[in-house]
Amino acid sequence: MDVYDAEKREKKISRCQFWGIMLRIGCIGFGGGNALIPIMQKELVETSKVVTAEEFNEDVVVSSITPGALPVEIAGGIGSRLYGRLGMFLGSLGMALPGVCLVLFLLSTHSVLDKGMALQISFLMLGVSAYILCLLLDYIVTTVRQLPGTVASVQAWLVIGIVFLLTCGKSLYRFWGVDTPPMFAIATVHVFVGAFFLIFFLHRRMTFWRLAVATILSLLYILSVGRWSSISFLECSLIVGMLVLVLSMQGLAHSISRGISCGRVDFSAAKGELSSLAAVLLVCTIPAVLVSEVTPLYIFTGLVSSVVSFGGGDAYLTVADGLFVETVMITEDEFYGVIVPIVNLLPGSILCKTLTGIGYFIGYTASETVIGALLVATAGFAASIAASCGVFSIVRCFYREFLQLEFFRILRLVIRPIVSGLLLTVALNLVYQGRKFGIANEIGWTPIFLVLGLTSLNCWLYFTRNISNLKILCFSVGIAMVFCNLVIRYMSCGA
Repeated sequence: MDVYDAEKREKKISRCQFWGIMLRIGCIGFGGGNALIPIMQKELVETSKVVTAEEFNEDVVVSSITPGALPVEIAGGIGSRLYGRLGMFLGSLGMALPGVCLVLFLLSTHSVLDKGMALQISFLMLGVSAYILCLLLDYIVTTVRQLPGTVASVQAWLVIGIVFLLTCGKSLYRFWGVDTPPMFAIATVHVFVGAFFLIFFLHRRMTFWRLAVATILSLLYILSVGRWSSISFLECSLIVGMLVLVLSMQGLAHSISRGISCGRVDFSAAKGELSSLAAVLLVCTIPAVLVSEVTPLYIFTGLVSSVVSFGGGDAYLTVADGLFVETVMITEDEFYGVIVPIVNLLPGSILCKTLTGIGYFIGYTASETVIGALLVATAGFAASIAASCGVFSIVRCFYREFLQLEFFRILRLVIRPIVSGLLLTVALNLVYQGRKFGIANEIGWTPIFLVLGLTSLNCWLYFTRNISNLKILCFSVGIAMVFCNLVIRYMSCGA
C-alpha cells in the first residue's frame, strides 16, 4: 500500500475527530511550534495511531526546513496523508484557528488587551507550560530509550546537548537578564542546514581531513548565522555559506550518481493542494477587496512575508515590521502596542496571529467597522495558511523523491535527537515566561517554582499513575490559576 495515498489508507478516525484533535492541540499551543511536536505525536502516533512514527518524523523534517508556520505545516501535512486536500485544510485550520479567534475577539471587543483578562491568561499559561514541559521530557526520554545500545544513547545525548547549546542563547540570556547579544542563538532552520551539510559531506567517506574541514566550516557557519557578531563581514559570511552549499551539493550529486534515486520529481499531489489553497484564498480575498483597496497589496505582502519567514515566530515579527510597519500599512503603535503583546500571550502560530491582526487594523482603518476589519483579517489568515501549506507541499515532493538516498536514511536516525535538543530550548523559554511574569507582577521566582513543582507532579501522574492527558492538563491549569490568584490577592492586601 502506498502510504502517501490518502484514498488507500485505512481511516481510523473520522474527519471531524481529526479536526477536533487539531483544535484541541491548537488551544494549548503555547511555547512555539516545536513545543507542539510531542503533543501531536502523542495524539496522532501513539493514541489514535493514524500515522506512523516514520511518517510523522518526515513531516517534522520537511516543516523544519520550510519557511512559514511550523505547527500549521505539520498539521496540514498529516491531514493531507489522511484525507488529501480536505485533510490539509482541516489540519492547518484546526491548528491555527483557536489562537486567531482569540486575537480577533480581543481586538474586536477591546482593541487593547484588558489587564485583568491578560492576567488570567497568564495564570492559565503557567499551568499549560507545566503540562507541556511534562510531554517534552517524555519525548526526549523516549527518544533516547528507543535507541539500541549504550553507544547510540551516548551519541543521541551528544546531539541533544550540542543542539541545545547552539539554540538556547537567547532564552538563557533573557532568563538571567543579560542584555548583550548571545554568542549562540541559532534558528531552527540553521540547525537543520548544518545537519544536512555534515550528513551530505561526510556520509560517503569520513577521513581525518574531511572531518577537519567539516568541523571548521560548521564552526564558521554557526558563527556567521548566530546573533553574536562573530563574523561581521558580509563577504566572509557569504563565502562560508557558499562553501557549505557547494560541498553539500557535491555530496548530493555523489549519492544520485550511485543510482540510489532518482527520477523526475512528482508534483501531482502538490498541484492539487496548491490549487485548493489558492481557491480558498481567492474566496476569502474577494470580500476583503471590497472593504479596502489596500487588500491586494496586503495579501501579496502577507504571502511574501510567510515565504521568507525562517526561524520561528520572533523572526516573523522582524519580517512583519519591515514589510508592514515601515511601509505604513499599519502604525508602529498598532503593531508594537497591541498586536505584538497579544500574539505573544495567546496560543497558536505567531505568524498566523500576526498577519491576521495586521489585517484587522487595515480593515478597521478603511471601513471603521468591526465587520470590515474581520473580513480583511480573514483574508490575511487565509494567506498565512496558503503560504505555509503551499511551500510545505512543494518541499515535501522534493523530500519524497530523494527519500531513498543514503543521507536521508542517516537524517531519519538523527531527527529525533535534533528535535529533542530544540525542545530543551523550548523548555527553557517556557520557564523564562514564568520568570518574566514574576518580574512584571513583583512576585519574584514564585511562578518558576510553581511551574517546576507542577511539572514534577504532572510527570508523576503521567509516568506512574497513567492519568489521561486531558485530566493532567485540567489539573495543572486549575492549580496554577487558583494558586496565582491567591498569591496576587495576598500581595495586594499586603501592599
